Amino acid sequence: MARTYTDRPATPELVNLPSEVPQSGRRSSSRPDAYLLMVNKKSVSPRPSKDAEKDAWDDVAVSFEFKKGAGEIGQRDNDQKIIWSLHHVMRTDPCRRATFGITIENKCRRHYPSVLLPGFAKDHELGWDTSIERVLYEDTIQYKITINGIVYQTVETLSDFGAEAMRGRGTRMGKEAKHVVIKDAWRDSDRKREDHILREILDDIERMGGDIAAAKQHFLTVLNQDDVKVEGVMDDTRQLLRGKVLPDSMSCHSRSGFPEIHHKQHFRLVFEEIGQPIYALRSLRDVSGTLDYAVKGLQYMHEAGWVHRDISSANVLRFEDRGLLMDLEYAKRMNSSESHGVRTGTVDFMACEVEAQAYRFLPDSTTEGDDLFMPATAPIARPPFRANPFHDLESLWWILMWVLHFHVDGKTKELGRGQESACRTYFPGLNLAEGRDRTGSLISGLAVDVLPQPFHPAARAADRMRSKLYRSYQAAEKVFRPSGPNFQEFYPECLATFTRTLIELYGGLKLQEDIRLVPLPTARKSKAT
Repeated sequence: MARTYTDRPATPELVNLPSEVPQSGRRSSSRPDAYLLMVNKKSVSPRPSKDAEKDAWDDVAVSFEFKKGAGEIGQRDNDQKIIWSLHHVMRTDPCRRATFGITIENKCRRHYPSVLLPGFAKDHELGWDTSIERVLYEDTIQYKITINGIVYQTVETLSDFGAEAMRGRGTRMGKEAKHVVIKDAWRDSDRKREDHILREILDDIERMGGDIAAAKQHFLTVLNQDDVKVEGVMDDTRQLLRGKVLPDSMSCHSRSGFPEIHHKQHFRLVFEEIGQPIYALRSLRDVSGTLDYAVKGLQYMHEAGWVHRDISSANVLRFEDRGLLMDLEYAKRMNSSESHGVRTGTVDFMACEVEAQAYRFLPDSTTEGDDLFMPATAPIARPPFRANPFHDLESLWWILMWVLHFHVDGKTKELGRGQESACRTYFPGLNLAEGRDRTGSLISGLAVDVLPQPFHPAARAADRMRSKLYRSYQAAEKVFRPSGPNFQEFYPECLATFTRTLIELYGGLKLQEDIRLVPLPTARKSKAT
């Protein structure tokens, strides 16, 4: 029975069912030893089922893990289990801004993070975001989100894999009933919001004499924007952690690690265009056309003095027949002296120099040979490393490489001999051995024969782009200016090669039957059956 404390009814109740797995919208085998369950449920069930009466992760406010002893092994086991429970809550529930956990070893209790009197806390004090509400509409779970006093209701989740990571921006994209897109994410507190950065980019394009109307065709249109406030208070990690100091570093990444941890600021944007990210495209013709459009968008940015710094298969969208650039939180003026201490970019699409945080094509660097990987000791100390336009172009090249190696032709569904091995080599994710990077992949010619035969023309096009990019890096870094490599002299020709190659690839695919793309996992399943 609910008790009262200072005239406030108890919010959750303690449940002790260590052998039961709470139900969830995603598969999970996590079984907390106990949990505090909200009395007024936050979950909704689309239709009656055998699991409808089970407790739901959407209603779990605080997770518990217990150990009788106080040894280090038990403590580590508790830590791992409680962190998984907290991570599962945050990755599956868009209504959470935080969640809590408690471990007890013998008589020692630890909180993750601390919360006072959880049994009598208000919803927002237990981590719920009161500006978003889960609702049931025609047997479909949807979300009502309030932005600047306007209520939007999502009808479809477009992307939420950004919330899968243990750390990051937690980005979610949802399609709204009014045919707009809502982006919900957490940026580093010392970074500007994406709409502010876009405004600055467009202002600089206009100031440099660029065609502002044409430039806007390469970016998303922002209709509404705001930093999230919960109960009138700005929603950020400083407020959530009550001012506690974050640890200096986190060594969970073996590759392109984040040397510093930064506080985050919760924000939302509403975009007019509903596009498809390149990773979701299933037409090689559409991929090549989208990349060509993206090159032009980058040209506008580069000529205005900006670099994007986070080009990936998720940040380049196809809308109608256009390619749009998004996720501008990491975009930066090339002459900016601001330093953030975090390597920007998505691991598999990150330029090799950005990954190494050093210039890799200096005349006295060891860059000969056909090894796909280079030792991290190769770079020679020169002026402070800065991102430049070649790095954005390289990220686009990595996108094309990923499309060719991670897919097969939908007509035959036949994998190329050595394709899976090459895919793992080029795109090792976080598994690349410490002290190595992928610089050699820009030096060595592309092994076209490992790919399915229909992909060979596109692979040869990718190899021409690689060759020009490599030579451009070498030429730009042959003579340094005080500000760094002489990319200004060699960028136009490299850009022209990318543009011409993608136009030719797109044109060739228009004159013949398009190649339907089937992801490798789907092809493997099809082959197995």
